[in-house]
Amino acid sequence: MNSEKMREFEIETLEKVEEMFACFPLIQLLNPQMSLDTYQAYLKRMVEAGYRQVVVRKDKDLIAVSGYWLGVKLYCGPYLEVDNLVVHEDFRGQGIGQQIMEFLQLEAQQKGCLVMMLDAYKNNTQAGQFYSNLGFEAKGNHWIRPV
Repeated sequence: MNSEKMREFEIETLEKVEEMFACFPLIQLLNPQMSLDTYQAYLKRMVEAGYRQVVVRKDKDLIAVSGYWLGVKLYCGPYLEVDNLVVHEDFRGQGIGQQIMEFLQLEAQQKGCLVMMLDAYKNNTQAGQFYSNLGFEAKGNHWIRPV
């Protein structure tokens, strides 16, 4: 678990499933239909595949979280994928999301990644503007269908 101070907040990387369970209330802000049992079951599989979380605390309280993956794709080479960045409503507009993204960019550089990527819900225009302001470009669509 890596940790560093940012302003009056502390940011750290979580690598163990049990540490990530406490992030459920924040994750549920983006995924309100998700149950705690589902979250825990998914985390177990995700961590086995290399998933990590970055959390921000203020006075020991969790106020932000972002998951991330490291991987390689033929079209872009080594990458870091940001997954479910959430800042608690009471702390938005204070630069916490940007600090997380800067932290993840350093992680990507240290791991030899060539790009960072992410998905954002189409109806989340606030997130789209946030990522655009950080230099991200919408390059395509993410297509899904049930199996």
